[in-house]
Amino acid sequence: MRIILLALLASLNVTGCGGGSSSGSGNSDTAVVNAGSNGESSEEVCSDVETLSSGNYDSVIAKWKTLDQIQRRGPARMVAVGSSSIRYWRSLFPNFSEWDIIQRGFGGSLIWDSAQHFQSLITDHDPSVVLVFAGTNDIARERTVEQTVNGVKCLIQRLESVNPELPIIYIAITPTPARWHIWDKSNAVNLEIENLASEKSNLFFMKTAPGFLETGEPPSSDLFWSDGLHLSDKGYAIWNEILADTLTEINTSPPTLEESTFKSGDSIFMDFGPSNAEDGEQTELQEDGTYWNNWHNINGEETIYPGEHLSNLVNQDGESTSVRLITRSDMSINGKLNGGLMSPSADNLGELAVSSATVDYLFGYKLPGAITINGLRPDAKYSLKIFSSRADSEERMTRFYIPQGNETIFKDIQTSGLADTVSGGNEKDLLEFQNVAADQGGAIHLDMVPIKGDFTYLNAFVLTRDD
Repeated sequence: MRIILLALLASLNVTGCGGGSSSGSGNSDTAVVNAGSNGESSEEVCSDVETLSSGNYDSVIAKWKTLDQIQRRGPARMVAVGSSSIRYWRSLFPNFSEWDIIQRGFGGSLIWDSAQHFQSLITDHDPSVVLVFAGTNDIARERTVEQTVNGVKCLIQRLESVNPELPIIYIAITPTPARWHIWDKSNAVNLEIENLASEKSNLFFMKTAPGFLETGEPPSSDLFWSDGLHLSDKGYAIWNEILADTLTEINTSPPTLEESTFKSGDSIFMDFGPSNAEDGEQTELQEDGTYWNNWHNINGEETIYPGEHLSNLVNQDGESTSVRLITRSDMSINGKLNGGLMSPSADNLGELAVSSATVDYLFGYKLPGAITINGLRPDAKYSLKIFSSRADSEERMTRFYIPQGNETIFKDIQTSGLADTVSGGNEKDLLEFQNVAADQGGAIHLDMVPIKGDFTYLNAFVLTRDD
């Protein structure tokens, strides 16, 4: 498996995930020529795709392509693509879980970047619906209204060249305090796309401005991060409401859920963190016959993007299941060199006392971390045991919470700064969530927020179906 992965990485020229140098048109996806609604061919409206795209995202696109090849998923119900507002939309999956969303947002990107890489980002996943938010960065980088609108048209025509009837939702450029000075130009783009949507039966315009401008002009600051640009949870709540109405307008339902193959009494063991020899280890088959799952080893100490996933996790007997794990926030990976638990005690941690699993971890810094586990049965009950630790003298605490219907259950754990351990890291405490139900999309959503210090940690967990 490692040899195959290295070959894939080499063939795709993966150099990192943080926006590398462009390799020119060599990594562009090619579209079939297709007439647009105004008689323009895809070649005509897309003629500027190489010059107007930013050329900064070849490496992250290559990473996603590699991941999609080694962790294959079935056809997507929905692909969400665009700039950082897609990337940071942590509540998208929990609010629309039945759509089993593939999240492909890359910060700072232009509409032309999505058009350039449309195949890798979107059509390779054979989606039922596409959700797009891009264009605001184009205007901020002094692209004209016409150039930005043409970028949207180019993306639409390239998607239609593969599936002429594919429903496409375009989220309008949202007014923000940070870019209020260019709102007139941004709104001009919106008006053009709204008019285009009135002419095309498969294009749906998600009008966001009214919900934001009713709070003021510019909109209220509590709808955004402190930068006045990126949406806060309150801002995303407005988007979620409008998206729900738009999906109703489309009058389409997500495909029927696949039957879960995760059986009653089975468990799934998960080891997070890097798999490079210097900083982490894969957890192999244990002496007692227990199989573990490991985070993919594409990205050493690099950022983990929302939308990364592991498919068909194995149960304790090594049998492939329908269960998938999806990230919903930016996180990073670390381990041996930076404070994992190297010698766990079975008396304290029980079945999670496996050094290769406790020594490394996913971590978040300041922002919440989030994962989703899906491919479950909505009518079943599950328990989840979590180990979270970082050897450090600073006192740090993480709150883990799981939505359950209209309520949210949460538990806190001190990960660092413990006086009764040699390393200062947590060595003995587990978090246990019991009697947990999956939502209507067959998913459990786990979020992590720092409540003391700036960091959150997730080393390992075991999920068990209890019914």
